[in-house]
Amino acid sequence: MLLSIITINKNNAAGLQKTIESVVSQTSDNFEYIIIDGASSDESTAVIKKYTENSLYSKKISYWISEPDTGIYNAMNKGIEKAHGSYCLFLNSGDYLLLSDIVERLETTLNDDSDIYYANAVSRQNNIPMVHEYEKNPEYSYFINVSINHQNTLIKRSLFENTKNYNEDFKFLSDWYFIMYSRYKLSAQFKHIDFPIAFYDNTGVSSTTPPEILKEEYNKAIQYVFGNFTPLIQYYNQLESEYKNSIWYNITHQWGAGSFLIFILKVYRFFVRRLVRKKSEVNKRGIK
Repeated sequence: MLLSIITINKNNAAGLQKTIESVVSQTSDNFEYIIIDGASSDESTAVIKKYTENSLYSKKISYWISEPDTGIYNAMNKGIEKAHGSYCLFLNSGDYLLLSDIVERLETTLNDDSDIYYANAVSRQNNIPMVHEYEKNPEYSYFINVSINHQNTLIKRSLFENTKNYNEDFKFLSDWYFIMYSRYKLSAQFKHIDFPIAFYDNTGVSSTTPPEILKEEYNKAIQYVFGNFTPLIQYYNQLESEYKNSIWYNITHQWGAGSFLIFILKVYRFFVRRLVRKKSEVNKRGIK
């Protein structure tokens, strides 16, 4: 089985309906679908039953449960424990697969040569669709400061066996910590996918959490991964921040370093030619 698609939900019946609909309407059946509900008090369980009791869709929902949990990552870990697919995709309530043939397209894309596949993410800001682009060939330090969107990330299930699933010490950033840990501790292989997989609802908990709380978890994650090297990583982050606020970064970010250097060389050649021409004219006039 290619995919285990895992949805967690709590009191978001409308979002859950949209998510389930995008999964059960897939043209390929090469996936299992697991829904973990956190004992919702709204109509969420009724939405789930609407599909599990429908003969057209019931076979596409492999497992679901509604019971209390201790947080987002506790619910996600429950889903991992029930998963059997080669790769796990986490699609929380409110998120949805962009096309009905996404699984079919993934069948021709995933070839088991990478531990983590990731794609650009689509969301909405001020009611305007936007694409979050990630580096296709990231530098070694890339994932220290970049959190790739888990709704557009496919994780080899065997990788969770090395991490004992998501670390529940983190309430908001465990998915980022998992990516960073996999990269720097497990030397996981990453590969970029050329098409976005899902729309993600950016009104979730991590998107609305106060920055100071996220910063606290970020520092704890850095300490967990890099230990005694943490001061060096923090110093690197400071230098990177200063660089990104510099004129050089703004120019190279807009032009590209190569294009900017070519421009500088052309300007240099232009002025050298002007100076040579001026000197030649002066010599012809006999002026010294």
